[in-house]
Amino acid sequence: MTVRPKQAWLRRLERLRRKQKGKRKTHYLFPLPGESADAEKKSLIASGQARATDQFIIICWDSPAAADGAGAPSSNGHAG
Repeated sequence: MTVRPKQAWLRRLERLRRKQKGKRKTHYLFPLPGESADAEKKSLIASGQARATDQFIIICWDSPAAADGAGAPSSNGHAG
């Protein structure tokens, strides 16, 4: 029985897999008020879902209603 050579697309796919394996990933963190983004980052690394070399983007925001009543509806139902 003769051995069939690998298809060209299989070699390209394998090269792409090897290239992506070591690639740095980006993780978006949405910490809740009172939570530490650092703790969330460390838990992702500890669970194996992320690596220490990955990029972490921390997204925090405040509710418009929580900021000194700005944006909260008035008694007539309209903002302002």
